[in-house]
Amino acid sequence: GVTPMAAGALGAQTAQRGGFLVSLNAVMASDAVVVNVPAGARLETPLHIVQLSTAAHAAGAAGLSSSAPRVVVVLGEGAEASLVEEFAAAPGVALDAPYWHNGVCELVLEKGAKLTHTMVQSQSRAAVHTRATLLTQAEESVYALAEVNLGGRLGRHDLGVKQLGARTETRLACFNLAGAGQCIDLHSSVVLDHEEGKTDQVHKCIVSASTGKGVFDGNVQVNRQAQRTAAGQISRNLLLVPKATVNVKPNLQIVADDVVCTHGCTVSDLEEEALFYIQSRGLSPAIARSLLVAGFGLEIVSKIGSKDLKERVALLVRASLDRDNVKLAA
Repeated sequence: GVTPMAAGALGAQTAQRGGFLVSLNAVMASDAVVVNVPAGARLETPLHIVQLSTAAHAAGAAGLSSSAPRVVVVLGEGAEASLVEEFAAAPGVALDAPYWHNGVCELVLEKGAKLTHTMVQSQSRAAVHTRATLLTQAEESVYALAEVNLGGRLGRHDLGVKQLGARTETRLACFNLAGAGQCIDLHSSVVLDHEEGKTDQVHKCIVSASTGKGVFDGNVQVNRQAQRTAAGQISRNLLLVPKATVNVKPNLQIVADDVVCTHGCTVSDLEEEALFYIQSRGLSPAIARSLLVAGFGLEIVSKIGSKDLKERVALLVRASLDRDNVKLAA
């Protein structure tokens, strides 16, 4: 059964933070998946949650079917687990089918708990995918997220992390791919309130079509009591065609005075120096460009623990780029 701690976690974070989409999920959700990993337990097999969406209307028709899934995962003191979430259209749903997936996930890590989290979003290109992930981390807990977002006319992830104890570690890695008519958006917030905390965030985005758009609004807040912390944040963005758009706002707010903090942002086409280097090895310009594009998101994709899922994500990336006439070398 569900423990009192796990039951109490349902809605506890969304009652204090989260925007109107989270509130709308609370109104629409008819049930929830609640997972409790007891103190000291170590799960050898990943928890794999697949959320499939259906479309009640054909492309171009009025109306939009919607779903509001809710997930709660609680790790007790010293517990360890791996969570994998996949978001996609149900079998038989057309590639251009419209629907709205508005999900919420609440994560609670008690003292010394460790959670590895993988998210793969490959909805249809006519879908709207909105997701809020809210996390609290107690002392000495470790959270590592690797997410890949490929689908949706609009895809937005609101990610909120609060470190509630000392010597807490948060690692966030995201790869977004925005093609024709897509807007892929990550809004993140990490709040450090205790000493010797660590956070590292890597955001990568490819925009492969002139009507595509990437958005990153990342906020890391190091408050006065968070002395001797280390915080890093980097956003790298690759625009493959003219008029492709990316809006990036990395934001590092530091109040503590004994910290090591870095952040940065790059927005560019493929680097001419790298293209020249590969071509100097006898490869054609097209293959050189293809290899650089393929390797851009590899840093994030390689963090996916499952070999099968990693291979499927690579195929999804290739298929998405193919739709925008960006061909990768075999």
